Amino acid sequence: MNILITGIGGPTPRSIAKTIRQTNPDDRVIGIDANPKALGFFMPGIVHAWYVAPRMDNPAYWPFIHGLIEKEKIDLAFVQPEIEVIGWGNYYNEKGSFPCPVFILL
Repeated sequence: MNILITGIGGPTPRSIAKTIRQTNPDDRVIGIDANPKALGFFMPGIVHAWYVAPRMDNPAYWPFIHGLIEKEKIDLAFVQPEIEVIGWGNYYNEKGSFPCPVFILL
């Protein structure tokens, strides 16, 4: 399974990534963050691949997400930072579905 985790610089997304890697070692974790210096990018054993994403309020965010879902063949997204939780919720309200299966953490 290919799992996208947003806001990988934060402690909760990093903990989620660690837990996934420990309990499901065959799964692949892809982390994104708008901060190019996000800790999750540089800590060993957190993610298999990482990308600097546009900020949620940037019009390039959704094209980036759709491209990443296709490129990395994302099976599930964990969405955690509040701004992204709101953005993904708005996306659902506007489109009637999420761009991929999603688990949103409040």
